[in-house]
Amino acid sequence: MLIKIFPPDTQQTLRSLRATAVMAAIVTTLLCGPVGALLALFSFAVLGISIHSFVTFGDRLNAVGGLFVWWLIAFVPSFAYAAFAMPQRSDP
Repeated sequence: MLIKIFPPDTQQTLRSLRATAVMAAIVTTLLCGPVGALLALFSFAVLGISIHSFVTFGDRLNAVGGLFVWWLIAFVPSFAYAAFAMPQRSDP
């Protein structure tokens, strides 16, 4: 027997929030490579910042940690985009 902790409206909200987060994660993952490469090349060409220093935040993080932080930074606007672009569902 399944015990429902949240009321039905909250369950629909959580389901919608989860779908929005998944869409934002997909958009972030697809755009992180090309946009990150363009930003790194721009910072190297114009500002003189090395690509390794750009990815690792000036050697404060390792390469994997730096890429994860860049992914999280890109996730925020992607989540806003997904929340705006997601169609509203009215079915229960």
